[in-house]
Amino acid sequence: MQSLDTEAAERIMTALPEETFQLIVREAYLFRAGEIIQEAHAEAKAKQEEIRATRPPFLILRRGETKDAFQSNLAAAEQDFSLFDKAARRNADAMKKLRKFAELHLEACLRENDPVYYSGLVSESLVADWHRCVKRLTSNLSEFVAEVGSARNSLVNAQLGENGVRVASDVSRKAILRAAELGELLVREVAATTELAAERDQQVQGTAFATDFPRLPEFDFAGTLRDAATLPVSLLQEQFTLLLLRCDELREQGLPQLLKKVAEAETQHTAVKESYLLGVWEALRRYALDHYVQNEDLQEVAKATEEMFGDNALG
Repeated sequence: MQSLDTEAAERIMTALPEETFQLIVREAYLFRAGEIIQEAHAEAKAKQEEIRATRPPFLILRRGETKDAFQSNLAAAEQDFSLFDKAARRNADAMKKLRKFAELHLEACLRENDPVYYSGLVSESLVADWHRCVKRLTSNLSEFVAEVGSARNSLVNAQLGENGVRVASDVSRKAILRAAELGELLVREVAATTELAAERDQQVQGTAFATDFPRLPEFDFAGTLRDAATLPVSLLQEQFTLLLLRCDELREQGLPQLLKKVAEAETQHTAVKESYLLGVWEALRRYALDHYVQNEDLQEVAKATEEMFGDNALG
């Protein structure tokens, strides 16, 4: 988990809006109070177990004062444990609600003041553009396959050339050119996905979000058709078959595998983002503990904060 250094934490704390700043400081007060409560909770539990361990054998046969003393000591220890247990839960619930309330405020500030977090957000925007580009590519790929199929079907109108070899008719050549235009569009869209992936990788280079984003393999859909247009029909049909097989592989294997890798990359990005935000919280808390939390105010501020974010607060 990557965290902020002291200088970065100070820069962000200084840039926080007053409301968010106060929430960070209050969270630090709750954290310090929670540490103290947890220590007392552990001591109360140990005391409870210690008293239980002193339970005299055959207690029912013991004298009344022995049984009363044991039961009294155990009841007191259990009451202490219950009080600290409730205090720990109340503290944890208040911290959770405070964090949820403050999170959007903090993230808004990070967009403006933390270059690493900002790079992560730009990456998400570029990946969203990548998805839109792939969606268009998938739709146009289907149209391209349909046009290539039409061009292949039109070969029934093939005519004999000067050398007696069957060649594509004018109708077929026009159909091939229409398919080639769509092929050029596919080439540009594949290039666009590659450019977006490269821009995304450059944006997060050297940050906690740095990974290599998956790429689509390049393929010259249009050039393959244009080069084949003047071939004899027998060879042209072979080229159509190979081209359609290539498109089927892309639709049925290449794109699904690519999208799976992208989904894995997005899951990893989300995990890194959550880890980074946790690191930011901890760094800001440490800074607040060192510079703003006063022990003499601990009980008062922690209690007031628990009341602000208790069961009846914020819904």
